Amino acid sequence: MDLTKPILITGASGKTGRRTVAATAAKGGIVRALLRRPEAGPDLLHAGASEIAIGNLTDPGSLQRRKTKLRCP
Repeated sequence: MDLTKPILITGASGKTGRRTVAATAAKGGIVRALLRRPEAGPDLLHAGASEIAIGNLTDPGSLQRRKTKLRCP
């Protein structure tokens, strides 16, 4: 895993997602947490997320905006 580039973690507010955010951040990763519910953002910032992205896996437009911002191919 390339920790020098931002890593988008989907489902970040769930049990597994939250642990993935914390573990990735602990290793020095730049974590962008994808959430449907903005109110979950502060907890994830505390867990190590560098940025909160609001979006939904069922909304292709929200995912495209995240992809462009991350500069993925």
